[in-house]
Amino acid sequence: MIYTASSRSLACLENVVNRDQFGLMRPFNILTINCPPSIKIKTVLLKSLSPDWKDRDQIHLTRSLGENWIRENRSAILRVPSSLIEEENNYLLNPNHPDFKLIKIVKTQPFVFDSRIKL
Repeated sequence: MIYTASSRSLACLENVVNRDQFGLMRPFNILTINCPPSIKIKTVLLKSLSPDWKDRDQIHLTRSLGENWIRENRSAILRVPSSLIEEENNYLLNPNHPDFKLIKIVKTQPFVFDSRIKL
């Protein structure tokens, strides 16, 4: 499974909450990808999640949701609400799905986290 975000700023924020200062000092790249409109995107609706889905001790709920999606192999992309900003989305990519070969990296750029983050 490949974990992506809908924007650079959301990807940055997702990394900040999941890494320490040392982890943020490693080299990163922003990958811009193109997903043709013909690719089916399955969506997890916010209202389908339990009220406490964002709690750290409930991570097993979203993890099992992603594992089931991968196992079912019904789509190459799963749109999920961000646990940090519910109105924004992250996208999980399934490399085992036949449509995955249609997803293309169109641009790669180095990315450096601002040194003021997590001081």
